Amino acid sequence: MKHYILSKLNKTDSNERNTNTEFQLKTNLKNQISALLQQQMKDANSKKAASYFWGNTGWVIEQALLESHNIVEWQEDESISSYFERVLPELMRLLHKYRSSCDDPNGYGFAVVNELYLMLIERAKNHQQHVLTP
Repeated sequence: MKHYILSKLNKTDSNERNTNTEFQLKTNLKNQISALLQQQMKDANSKKAASYFWGNTGWVIEQALLESHNIVEWQEDESISSYFERVLPELMRLLHKYRSSCDDPNGYGFAVVNELYLMLIERAKNHQQHVLTP
């Protein structure tokens, strides 16, 4: 009986650790995404302020950021794995849109989405390694 109770406690502790680890990974990922989007928005604002030189580039960047932000928002109770499964294909579709867009002839919108996409691909690989290693 004592062994059964201890094994139940260990399973609970293990589940709590997994939940805490998932929470920490999610929080870290959210912070990294937020930092990247803020950095890009700062760049968009500086280009909009110098539109005499940059033309509509700042607005193109801002539009790409808004579309990316809508995609990378976390859904309630979404796991990290399902987040990557949902977000990565959507970002890839957005990349294709910007690649073929006449409104982004210099590729700045594409670059914004691509930077976010590549960061998330790297995080997804790291997460997959974390999940596969005990």
